[in-house]
Amino acid sequence: MVDYWFVTTRGTHSVLPKRANIKLHVLDEACECLTSCPLSLLSSKLIDYSHFFFITSQVRGPFLPPHFATSTAWIALLVKRVKDEVKMVGASVKCHHANGHQIPYMNPNFFLLDRNGLEVALGNGHDECRRQQLGEVDSDVALTSTILYAGFGVGVLHKRHSNIDWNAKSKNPCEPLADHGSEDITSPFEVMFVEYGSNVTSPMVENYGKWKGTKMYTVGSRIVEDGQEVFLPRRSAVPQGRHLHVHLVTHSLQMQGAPMVLYDLATRLAVTKRYILTVSSLHPGPFQSLWEKAGISVQLLSDDVVTEIGLQAEKSDVTLLNTMVMAPVVKAFPPHLLRRTIWVIHESEARVYEEQFPDIKKDLLRKPERVLFVSHATRALYSTFDYGQFRTIPNWIDVPRVQAQIAGRQGEMRRRLGIPRDAFVITSIGTICERKDQITLLIALKRALSSNPSLRDFVRIVIVGKDGTSVEYEEKLDNFISKEKLGKYVHVLPATTDVYPFFADSNLHVSSSLVESLPLNIMEAMAAGVPVVSTSTFGVLELIRHKESGVLVKPKDVKSLSQVIEHSAEGFLGNGTMQEQFLRFAKVAQNDMKEHFHPKTAMRSYEYLFREVYNSWANSLTHVNKVCVIVRTSDLHEDGFYRLSDMLRSLVDQENPNWEAMVVNTEKKPFVALPSIIGRVGDPRIRIMRLSFSADNPMLSAFDLVDKAISHCSLEASWLLVTDGAYRYMPSFLSQVDSSGDIMAMDWYGHDFHAQSQAKFGRLCARWRWEGCVDNTLRLRQTELGANLLNLQRWRRENRTFADLPQDLDQGSRMIDILVSDEWSVVHRKMCLLHRNPNPISCNEFGGVWLETTHSCVTREAGDKALQFKSHFIYTKHRLNFTCIQEYHA
Repeated sequence: MVDYWFVTTRGTHSVLPKRANIKLHVLDEACECLTSCPLSLLSSKLIDYSHFFFITSQVRGPFLPPHFATSTAWIALLVKRVKDEVKMVGASVKCHHANGHQIPYMNPNFFLLDRNGLEVALGNGHDECRRQQLGEVDSDVALTSTILYAGFGVGVLHKRHSNIDWNAKSKNPCEPLADHGSEDITSPFEVMFVEYGSNVTSPMVENYGKWKGTKMYTVGSRIVEDGQEVFLPRRSAVPQGRHLHVHLVTHSLQMQGAPMVLYDLATRLAVTKRYILTVSSLHPGPFQSLWEKAGISVQLLSDDVVTEIGLQAEKSDVTLLNTMVMAPVVKAFPPHLLRRTIWVIHESEARVYEEQFPDIKKDLLRKPERVLFVSHATRALYSTFDYGQFRTIPNWIDVPRVQAQIAGRQGEMRRRLGIPRDAFVITSIGTICERKDQITLLIALKRALSSNPSLRDFVRIVIVGKDGTSVEYEEKLDNFISKEKLGKYVHVLPATTDVYPFFADSNLHVSSSLVESLPLNIMEAMAAGVPVVSTSTFGVLELIRHKESGVLVKPKDVKSLSQVIEHSAEGFLGNGTMQEQFLRFAKVAQNDMKEHFHPKTAMRSYEYLFREVYNSWANSLTHVNKVCVIVRTSDLHEDGFYRLSDMLRSLVDQENPNWEAMVVNTEKKPFVALPSIIGRVGDPRIRIMRLSFSADNPMLSAFDLVDKAISHCSLEASWLLVTDGAYRYMPSFLSQVDSSGDIMAMDWYGHDFHAQSQAKFGRLCARWRWEGCVDNTLRLRQTELGANLLNLQRWRRENRTFADLPQDLDQGSRMIDILVSDEWSVVHRKMCLLHRNPNPISCNEFGGVWLETTHSCVTREAGDKALQFKSHFIYTKHRLNFTCIQEYHA
C-alpha cells in the first residue's frame, strides 16, 4: 500500500488527482522543518505505515533510465536499502564543511525513513528545529546528523557510496567528495530526483522530462499549463515476440457460468500461442478434469489465498480475478499489483455482495487497472464508480459448434429419461439455487396444467443444474415437486458440461432467474435454435428482444409465464400460427448470436484488454489526445429516423480513435432498450451511466446529469464533447482537436438555418438552396453545444458546471458564450462536421421527406398524406437535393 500525503498551508490552492490513496493535510501556518511539518499528521498514524518518503514541491522526478526493469517501482529501490542498522535512505549524499571537517548529509528535500528512523527524527524534532532557527546547526545537516548520532546508518543509492559505513571510525569517506555531490556521476541514481529552479539543474530537468515524455512546471506552479504538446498512444505495447504471462484466478471449479467462460477463454488464448497461462482456483470441483484434459493445469489455493495469488501476480504481466468473490484479494493487493489486475464482474445482485463486501460501496471498484463486465446493464449498476477504468466484453457463443454438437443427438435425452417422443419438453439449465428461482417455473407449470388439463399428457420439464452449492434450495425444490405431485412432469438432473442433448430435444427453454448478467444457458439455447422465454433482468435484455427473438416476462410473474408455457405447448400440439411465431423467434435469435456474440469478436477485445493493462504499467504512456463524449439520450432515440445506434456508430467511425463515450438517459422514464442498443454497437469505449436525478426542474435534468457524467471522464481525457443521442458526426470531427485552442468550433447541418435572414436567404424551403450549413457564431442561442470540443483540462481546473448557469433551456449555448467571454481561445473549423438532427440533409439520407412547416422529417407515406391538403406542395422553384414540402403563405 502506498498513500500520498500532500502537506500545504491554509489558503494555498492545490489541484490534486482524485484518487483514494491521495490525501491533503492543511496546516494553519508554514513550518520550518520537513519532518515537523507532518508531525500532527503522522504522529497518530505511525502504526499504519512502515516507511515514509519525504519530498518537497521544488523537486522533480523520479527519473529512471529506460533500460531499467519496468516492473520495479522507484520507491522499492529506496525501501530495499533499509536494514536493521540503516534507517535513512537517499539517492545520493552531499558533504557539509563545518569546523574544518566534512559532514555527510542527505539532501533534505527528498529522502526515506523507516518507522524507527522517523521516531528518532521526531523524538529530537522540536529541539533540532529550534536549533536550526537559532542558526546553531545548518538545517541541511541536522536530520542526517540526528540519525547518525543515534547510532544508525544511512543508505545511499549512488553506486560509489552504496556500501560505505558512515558511522565507522576509519577515515571520513566524505572528505574526497565534492561540495554538491560526487565529483563524477557513475550511476543514474545521482539524478533520480533533481531540484528544479536553479540555472544548473533546471536544464537537466527539462531534458529528463523531455526524454521521459512528461512536461515540467516551474516552482510554485499549481495548475497544468495550457498549450502543452499532446501525443497519440503507442500502438505496439507488447514487444514483438514476447509472450504475455496471464494469471487466471477462478472462484471455483463447479460447472457454473463464470468458470465455464474462463475455461473457454483460456483454451482460446492457448491456441494463439501468444500467452503463458497459469490458472488458480479458490475451491475444487468437477470442472478441474476438463481443464486438465485441455492440457491446462490448475493450482488449488490454500487458506492463505491473498499471499499465493499475490506471489503469482508478481511473476505475471496480467492477473485476471474472476467474479465478485475476489473482493478481499482486490482489497489486499498493493498498488503495483492492482496496476496489472483485471477484475471480472459477472454478478448483478449488487446488494447481496455489498453486504458481504462493504468496501464495494466505497472505492474498491476504482482500485484495479480495469474492471470488466459481461453486460452493459450490470456495468451501469456500478457506474457511479466508473472513472474510465470499466470495460464491457460480452460472453460469446460459437453457433456452428453448438449446431455440430446437437446434430444427430435428437432423441438421446428422451430415451434416457423415458420421455415420449411426442412430448413437449421445456428445459431449464443452470445451477439450482434461489437466484435461478426454478420453483417459480414449477408454479407456472402447475398453473398451466390446471388451466388446460389436456397438456398433462404432453408437457415435461427437465431441470439441469444440481451441484450441491445450494443444498437447502435443492431440498426445497424436491419437496415442492413432491408436495404438488409434479414428479410425473419434472426431471431434476445433476449439473453437466454436456448440455447439448438437452437442447437437441428441447421445444422451449425457460430462464426464471431473479437476477442475471449474460447467462450462457440462454445463449446456448438461442444458438441451438430453441425458442426462449426468460425473465427481463439486466443483461438478458441485451440478448432477447421481446417478441422478436424471444419472450420476456417479469421475475416472479407466474401468470405471464404460465400463459407463455400454455400458448407454446398449444402451438406444438396443433396451433400452426403460434408454432410459427415461436420458431420465428428462434430463427431471429440464432442469427443474433451469430452476428453479435461471435467468439472472434470477444477474443479480439480480450487481447486488446490484456495489452492495454500490460502497457499501463510496463510502458509509461505520454499524454493522450483523448475526447470524453457525454451523450444525452432517451427512449425517443430508440426508433425512427434519428436513432441512438446511428449516433454511436458515427463515433465508432471516427478517424481519431482516442475517445470514450458515456451514454446517459436524461429522462426519468426508463430506456429499457439502452443496454441492448449499446451491446449491438459493440464498442468497449461506450458505456452506460446510471446517475440519480437531483434537479427539481425536469427541463434541467439533462444538464444536471451532464455535470455528474463529466466527473466520471477518465483522468487521461483532455477534451470534452457534450452531445445528443439524435445527432450524427462526420468521421473527421474528433480529429479537429488542437492544443493551440480551448474550443474547437465546427459548423453543422441543422433545421434552424438562417431563420432570421429571410431577406438574404429566402423563406421556408427557399432558404435551403444555400445547402444548409450553419455558421457557428459561438453566441447565446446561435451556437450548438454539440458542435464544440472543449478543453477538459481547463474545464476541470476552473471547476465549470452547468449547474452554475441560469435555469433555462439555453444552458448549452449560454455555456459556450460564457467560455468565449472568459477568454477561452477559439479555433473555428469552417467545416460542416455535424448533423444536428432533425435536418433535411440527413432526412434525405435516411429516405425521409422534409416537412418545412414543422421542421420535421417524415416518411414518404406521411408526406403523401400531407400533400392531399391543398395548402401543401413540393417546393420546386430552386433545385434542392432533397424533397421539401411547405404550405402556402401570403
